[in-house]
Amino acid sequence: MPNVITVPEYFAIFIMSASLFFLFGLLFLFQYFLDYWCDVFIVTDKRILDIEQKGLFSRTVSELRLYRTQDVTTEVKGIMHSIFDYGDVFIQTAGEKQRFVFEDVPHPTQIAKLILELSEKNRAEQLELAVEDFGLPDADDFHAKKEAMAKRIEP
Repeated sequence: MPNVITVPEYFAIFIMSASLFFLFGLLFLFQYFLDYWCDVFIVTDKRILDIEQKGLFSRTVSELRLYRTQDVTTEVKGIMHSIFDYGDVFIQTAGEKQRFVFEDVPHPTQIAKLILELSEKNRAEQLELAVEDFGLPDADDFHAKKEAMAKRIEP
């Protein structure tokens, strides 16, 4: 068996094969890095945006209005996740995309608590808007009118 380094033809084939191997390895790592780096989760006081990069030229954008949030779950797996306090946050909805997943985020419990607080606040705002739109009386207004009517009826 000839030595690969001393025979020029085999050396050229060896260099090309090693180059292709490392090129495909770098391409795989680059795509994995882009998938991680370009996944974005945006939480505002009205909605949650989930932008997921799938491959080099494919992206999915999902939106969730906060008042539609039904459940928020966190998952911390393993000792490294526990030590460095990072994990996954799952947001359950009744919409088309039933589960939003925030993968490997720092402080997942605090994020879940914040999302639940924002969701409750937004749900209360939506209820107030619905009450205004339908012309239903506020509780204070209702009690004041009730007392006024009671005073008029009394002899």
